[in-house]
Amino acid sequence: MLIQKQRTPKLKSKFKQHDFPLTSLMQREILVYYALEKELWTRETYATALALLPPVLTERITAYQDERDKQNRLCSKLMLQDMLSEFPSGMNLSLNNLHYTHSGRPKLSSDLDINISHSGNLVVCIAALHKKVGIDTEEIKPCAWKDYETYFQPEEWDQLLRSSSPYSDFYTLWTRKEALLKATGQGIFTDFSASGNLSAKNRNAKEEYFIQKLEIDPAYITHLAASFPAAPVRLKHWKPGFATIG
Repeated sequence: MLIQKQRTPKLKSKFKQHDFPLTSLMQREILVYYALEKELWTRETYATALALLPPVLTERITAYQDERDKQNRLCSKLMLQDMLSEFPSGMNLSLNNLHYTHSGRPKLSSDLDINISHSGNLVVCIAALHKKVGIDTEEIKPCAWKDYETYFQPEEWDQLLRSSSPYSDFYTLWTRKEALLKATGQGIFTDFSASGNLSAKNRNAKEEYFIQKLEIDPAYITHLAASFPAAPVRLKHWKPGFATIG
């Protein structure tokens, strides 16, 4: 539906662009933003937010049909835009340079690795310097988890069959696997069952990765994976910098 063009407020980021050199902490830490937008934005708010992104990204977002899916994808790009402002301006980080690998993984810079995931009302973005990172989140809800036996190793499947909370355990294993495969750049189309993740440390493609659970919301299970060495995680609750229009 055609929306009449209106004068809309610009997004005011809460995070200012920095010009100072990278600190040792900034070079080691893993930055994670998350958003929980439980209500769908109005058309006016959606149009306001969409106008803040480069045209190449707006075209990708508007191609999706589901309204929640479109909002989550739009939200993730706005979050990523704010995340980039936390790094020195000399790094020349911009969404104009965002592209996707053959496996659909977002790529921005050879120095800064990024990853995105969303499920239900939760959107998460991760960024780290000089590391490979991946993140995955899933809303805990009933699913036909027994149809996924081939995605798990025998000991993992046995764990699920003996579980008193199979949905929670299923999503726990799933998000650990997907976060790891996203970090390695392989994507979920590789052999899911081959990605061992019962421990915090994993060896994949001759590299070591650590996996960590993020406590964001009890209705979701979220895991990140990152190449070693392990690093502190800075978790931020992101909210739109513009007022939603009721």
